[in-house]
Amino acid sequence: MDERAAKIERLLQRWSKWSPIVILVGLGLSVLFMVLSSPDMVSELKTRASLGKSPQEFQIEAVNYGDGRSKSFDADFYHPQSSSSPGARSFPAVVVVHGGAWRSGDRFEMNDVCRFFAANGYGVLNIETPLNGSGGGFPHDIVSAKDAVTFLINSSEKFHIDRNRIFLLGLSSGAHVALMAAYTPNEGRFAPSAKTLAGWKVRAVAAISPPTELTGVRDNLTREYLEAGGLKANRENLSLASPLSYVSGAVPTVLMHGDADKNVPYNQSQLLIAALTKHKVRCHLVTISGADHFIMGESKSSGLKQLLDFFNQSRAQ
Repeated sequence: MDERAAKIERLLQRWSKWSPIVILVGLGLSVLFMVLSSPDMVSELKTRASLGKSPQEFQIEAVNYGDGRSKSFDADFYHPQSSSSPGARSFPAVVVVHGGAWRSGDRFEMNDVCRFFAANGYGVLNIETPLNGSGGGFPHDIVSAKDAVTFLINSSEKFHIDRNRIFLLGLSSGAHVALMAAYTPNEGRFAPSAKTLAGWKVRAVAAISPPTELTGVRDNLTREYLEAGGLKANRENLSLASPLSYVSGAVPTVLMHGDADKNVPYNQSQLLIAALTKHKVRCHLVTISGADHFIMGESKSSGLKQLLDFFNQSRAQ
């Protein structure tokens, strides 16, 4: 009996030593299973997988763009495999701008969007937007986006890009930047810092969950954004930083927005569509029913296909 008791005691001692680790591992696996088995996550993973599927191969190249002097930004250029072949035809390109409330985020958040457009015959420049406190703020991020377009124009022969068919696409705060850049080709205060070898203009712009009228979303984030650029967050400057103020110079525009967005109200897109329609600018609003600010799953996949269709139609005009 004493020997059995000793064995049991040794087993209990070993268990007491390892049990916390076993418990933590078990809890971690349980949480991981719950996250991966949730409908939204399963749908998002399926969507990312489908967006990555391609009838056309492409490769990714690390590049830098800027004014060629003091400013330089990292970016990734996605291009169809055929673009590296001598004599390959030119193809359209899109500059992609990530979100993050002008203060955070990075370009890698947009990788699945880039793969989708590259897989469908577009060259894609996925840019690193300068953030508040790190060279960003209004209007520096807009100038940076224009410098990215300038980079594509000046590199059109190298990358086999049709410089007359360059597009802009952004998410959230990046959507705001994309709209501002697209709508102000001749605004001196937003002029690209890099010299372009040809006229600066984009064919169309796509904006996902965009702030379009900043006086209507006046909060700490918009105040911080203007102050990062050295401006007071008053009504005049908020209007100055609003895409809605520049519809007279707008290019064809497609928006995608969830009608349950709590971060950027859905009516921000409705306001811009109404103004564009009044100015007879070709436009379209893709409404994602019941979606919040971050559109995921099949809704995202379906919405991106509609953005692609809009771009393809713009290419033909």
